[in-house]
Amino acid sequence: MMSLKDFLAHPIRSTWIYEPPIEVYVRKAVHYIPFLGRPYECLDIANIEVEEHKRHQGVFKAWLKKAEQLCPFECVYIENVQNPILHDFLIREGYSKIDGFITSSYYKLIEG
Repeated sequence: MMSLKDFLAHPIRSTWIYEPPIEVYVRKAVHYIPFLGRPYECLDIANIEVEEHKRHQGVFKAWLKKAEQLCPFECVYIENVQNPILHDFLIREGYSKIDGFITSSYYKLIEG
């Protein structure tokens, strides 16, 4: 199993990160940010699973803060958010919303 730090240092482009009680599917991706007018290299977060008995206890918040600190790219991008609680959380954490046809995605520029 690969940690986030190992993934970011490795040439593979996508993987599941298992760091109990959380599992996160991540990619190294390029996203065009419409409001900013150009593509950005991003750490793409595509799927988040927190063990049920650990939900609403800050597990993802702590993992996301670590991801932002480790991110070697210009942006953290969270795609296709369907959970309304996550929508509100991401806005509070400084993420900007990109409306999609069915779901929205969020991005945050990382200051290097």
